[in-house]
Amino acid sequence: MLKTVSTANGLVSPTFSGDVTLSTGNLVIGTSGKGIDFSINPAAPGVTSELLADYEEGTWTPAAVGYDGVMTVNGATYTKVGNLVKASASVTYDGTVDASTVNIIGLPFATTAAANGDGGAITFCTNGTLKYADFSSTTNLRFYDTLGALVTYTTLGAANLQFVLVYSTT
Repeated sequence: MLKTVSTANGLVSPTFSGDVTLSTGNLVIGTSGKGIDFSINPAAPGVTSELLADYEEGTWTPAAVGYDGVMTVNGATYTKVGNLVKASASVTYDGTVDASTVNIIGLPFATTAAANGDGGAITFCTNGTLKYADFSSTTNLRFYDTLGALVTYTTLGAANLQFVLVYSTT
């Protein structure tokens, strides 16, 4: 049932009871910082927000830090829900000998992880040397081998690298 309520400034505001169905179009939140409020349910201890105020998906452009060779981006996508980001990428390195540590920048959002903190999983690497990744800063991603040592571009060689990260942002 739809009711209308006049506000103090004379505007009419609809009030609904029951379900609302949109048969065409989208539900548009027209004010920044507003969203879907789940606070009707009792909050668990420690809950700081029950407002879903952000959703976004798109592409991003990973870049190699300090690499003398060619890194080709085969695809990179992200989804952001609230302050949680899932970013994935597929990149290919040409095998140029370079003793620099493998470092990728260009994440779609800066992370709130401290250096040496949160990380992500390597889903595929053609040379099999990589095991995991973490953040060396709020914007740099670095990679480790199966023994826990930082990987250099020389060690990586000519490789196709695919990874998925899930991390927090502000």
